[in-house]
Amino acid sequence: MGERFSLGDYTGALEMAELILAEDPGNLEAAECGENCRTVLESMYAARLAPLDRAPIVVVPRAQMRWLSIDHRAGFVLSLIDGSSTVETILDVSGMPKLDALRILHELVQQKIVAFK
Repeated sequence: MGERFSLGDYTGALEMAELILAEDPGNLEAAECGENCRTVLESMYAARLAPLDRAPIVVVPRAQMRWLSIDHRAGFVLSLIDGSSTVETILDVSGMPKLDALRILHELVQQKIVAFK
């Protein structure tokens, strides 16, 4: 876990920290590492989507939506994109952990399903 963190593999370090915490919820080192990883990953995704006061739009035609290979969580985030709600608003109303919602939004942009005006 610490080695992955030091190498910049924050996703891998977070996965390791979560596995350790599942077995030993009181492991302070894993809890701290997990929190640090979440903070770094949230900052990275936020920087890629910045500024967060922009409103994303769905660019895939409605008729092609059913052919998208996205999971239900991405579908939910996609349903929150109305062209006027900002990324900040979507993060707030999604009810998901901020890291998860940021990651999903980033993936939707990367897949060219969502874009910014």
